[in-house]
Amino acid sequence: MRAVDANDAKKSSQKIAKVVRELRLSNNLSRKTLSMKSGVSDASIKRFELEGEISFSSLLKLVSALNCLSNFESIFLMQDIGWNSSAAKTNRVRGRK
Repeated sequence: MRAVDANDAKKSSQKIAKVVRELRLSNNLSRKTLSMKSGVSDASIKRFELEGEISFSSLLKLVSALNCLSNFESIFLMQDIGWNSSAAKTNRVRGRK
């Protein structure tokens, strides 16, 4: 497994922000209206759309307000992405030997 490059993470967050912005616009919502629907400040929405920076909980609120939460959740469900459930439940051994 390779280490996450900070530039890769930034690019990914900017791509997600672009998708959320496009969803907002396709629903004919202003930032202010989305702010009222989601409970996320319009300044946070603006920062997210321009810089890709937002807390995870605020991102979930935005996605929920845009009626896309189930699509978003499916990305992380282990059975949907083929993760081996037994591997996910492996007990880790901690401490010194």
